[in-house]
Amino acid sequence: MPTPLSEAEIHNFRARLCAEAERQFLRSGVDAVSMRSLAKALGCSPTTPYTYFKNKGEILALVRASILNRLCEKLEKTECEDARLWTGAHLKACVDFAFNEPESYRLIFDMYQSDEDEYPELVRANARTLHVNYAYVEKLIEQGHLEGDAQELGYMFFAELHGLIVLRMTGRPRTTREQFDKKCQDYFSWITRGLRPARATSATPKRTAANAAVEPLSSKRRDTPAAR
Repeated sequence: MPTPLSEAEIHNFRARLCAEAERQFLRSGVDAVSMRSLAKALGCSPTTPYTYFKNKGEILALVRASILNRLCEKLEKTECEDARLWTGAHLKACVDFAFNEPESYRLIFDMYQSDEDEYPELVRANARTLHVNYAYVEKLIEQGHLEGDAQELGYMFFAELHGLIVLRMTGRPRTTREQFDKKCQDYFSWITRGLRPARATSATPKRTAANAAVEPLSSKRRDTPAAR
């Protein structure tokens, strides 16, 4: 009779397999990865992964949750008291992640698992991502720079940014990082122009809060390579 596995042994194997799965997903695409290819890479029987995971869908969900949490950690570090500076740092961190880790970005945002609700880790990671994408908007509203529902505005701002990111990833249009950052700044300014409180509109007719919010996105620091 086989010896029962310890919690540490179970945890270690699951971590190893998920790490290998992430490498294969990013290198070859989700469809090219199988339980057999994962088992071969780990040097175990093709049936062994089923001892630890229900199916490939569960592994994919765990990998996506891990990447989402990694992104959230980067975004959460941008928080600061000044809502405008926070906004600029948040948008820049999103763009940096997308262009530094394009395949990871696509894996979490360009695909959908119909059974996502069955995986608690992914549910929690999705909820964390939603929160981090509207927390800075709550601060903008609190400090009087915008009016509206923070969750809806945060979703709209991310949808706009995501669209620009994906278009640039596919070369439509081909731009330098500096040009892309300027485009993001302009679009964010245009979108938020009608969301500013009336007093902010009259008080700052030329230099708007929305413009100031994204200035860090187009700073002189250019340490992120353009997407290929």
